[in-house]
This record gives sequence, structure tokens and C-alpha cells, in this order.
Amino acid sequence: GRKGVSNELIDETITKLYKNKLLNDDAFAKAFVSDKLSFTTMGPNRIRQELEKHYIDNDIINKYIYDIDESIINEKIKKQITKLIKSNKNKPNLKNKIYTNLTNLGYTYDEIMCNLNKYNI
Repeated sequence: GRKGVSNELIDETITKLYKNKLLNDDAFAKAFVSDKLSFTTMGPNRIRQELEKHYIDNDIINKYIYDIDESIINEKIKKQITKLIKSNKNKPNLKNKIYTNLTNLGYTYDEIMCNLNKYNI
């Protein structure tokens, strides 16, 4: 988290503000998406699932998920691929492992393959 603040504390704080009507669904979703993009490895699909757990309306979720800049998604995927290549040198089926990892993090097939195909794995 930011400056030693745990992600759990950040989530708890956002949830408290939300419950006390100090944040509306729109502001909550916007802050949530921004935080998850900045401070986690989560992709759009996973962020969507997390927002659904907070009962945020689908129209609001779509507004902020579709608004995520493609370059941010690609950057996050590249970082993850690079990290996984370094930590799994010479392991069989590395491409499949990376694909599975990124799918679990919430990236789409197209987002993953567009980036993964650039690597000679």
C-alpha cells in the first residue's frame, strides 16, 4: 500500500466511507478502479468482480472499466510477464503458465496474447 498503509486498511476505509454515504457508487467505483490499477496486479475483469461484490451497478462499473487506458493495461501485463519469465527460467510450458496467471489476475485473452506474442517464449 501507500506509505506503509495496507491495502486492507485502504479497502476498509473506502467501505466505511461508502456505508456512511460519504461516497456514492460513482465516486466509490472511480476510486476503487484507480486504486486497484495503481497498487495491485489486478486486471479489468478481476476489478469488475471485486466491484460486483460491493453491489455496484453494472452501468457504473462499465463506465470505469471501459475507461481504463489500454496502455496502462499493456504496461501492467508486460511487468507481470517480465516478472514471471525471470522467476520461471527454463521451466516447461512457461507461456501457458503466464497465460493462466494473467487470466487469473483478470486480463482478457486478447489483452494477454497481444503482449505475450511479443516475447520469444
